[in-house]
Amino acid sequence: LGAEELGSVYESLLELVPDVVATETAATSRFDLRTAAGNERKTTGSYYTPDSLVQCLLDSALEPVVADRIKDCSTAEEKAEAILSLTVCDPAVGSGHFIIAAAHRLAHHLARWRTGDLEPAPEDYQSALREVISHCVYGVDLNPMAAELCKVSLWIEAMEPGKPLSFLDHHVQVGNSLIGCTPAMLRGGLPDDAFKAIEGDDKSCVKALKKKNKDERKDRIGGQELMSFGGESASDLAAIVTAVDQVDDDSLASILKKAARYSKLKKDPTWSRRKLACDAWCAAFMWIKDGSNLSLKCPTDADIDRMLAEDDYADSHPEQVAEVARLSEQYQFFHWHLAFPQVMAWHETPPVPQEATA
Repeated sequence: LGAEELGSVYESLLELVPDVVATETAATSRFDLRTAAGNERKTTGSYYTPDSLVQCLLDSALEPVVADRIKDCSTAEEKAEAILSLTVCDPAVGSGHFIIAAAHRLAHHLARWRTGDLEPAPEDYQSALREVISHCVYGVDLNPMAAELCKVSLWIEAMEPGKPLSFLDHHVQVGNSLIGCTPAMLRGGLPDDAFKAIEGDDKSCVKALKKKNKDERKDRIGGQELMSFGGESASDLAAIVTAVDQVDDDSLASILKKAARYSKLKKDPTWSRRKLACDAWCAAFMWIKDGSNLSLKCPTDADIDRMLAEDDYADSHPEQVAEVARLSEQYQFFHWHLAFPQVMAWHETPPVPQEATA
């Protein structure tokens, strides 16, 4: 099966909805699969992009970037390196149809510049495709099944005789690419918009939290104490993931080495602090502020500042951190600069907060 066939399978599965027929005993319970109605399917936000549209998008979006990147290169080697320096990301990757097509385009360019042939030999093309998939393509999807299916599709496309499946955990990830936090947002502080009363909220609780957050933000800005990132440079995180890509995919030992290096990132205290702070920033908007004891523990500006600076914050605030983790899991917060630090620039220069210019 190729990527297009797997995509069709994925699309067909999305259209099936289980109707459960419950009985008194689990042994006799059953379910039937029915096809979802058109509008019901649309409400899930699940679509499969046809190949004709993918090719049109590559012509209009990818090819001009390739041409611009190689225009100043004087040798074939420089052009090949320029191709490998490109990154392509699909924020709703599905079964990987788009990034696989993009990988094929880049692989053709790469093999062409390396061999000097307009139509490279199949083995040269396949080697280039494996390298492009290992270095150039990224994907995110809210649906875990889609992310797994995308990896399978990429494995099939990148397969070379005698070599193991590529390590792709750091390139294809599960998350909501529309809900997340950035370094600039952290630098600017938690906005008052996080404390707007919505259905189910207690207005007095929201008002108190909003005042507390606003006072904390003003105190920090007034004292010129911008949020700390714990003293470590963001480039340290990028270096860890870059080191993963620098290991080849030619042996099982290399794949295990890549997995170990990527696991190191998730255990890094700097990454953990930033992940908690970014999750808390987003969680403040989703937090139920109904006046309960838990609602009063909603993260505010000072809490997020401490999360960035203290390794043991979770130990002293277990209930708050547990709720942040629950909301992060529920809404699948996705922070691009933490998920892909090797390609997403970390803006070290903070923006000027509005209160400082008033």
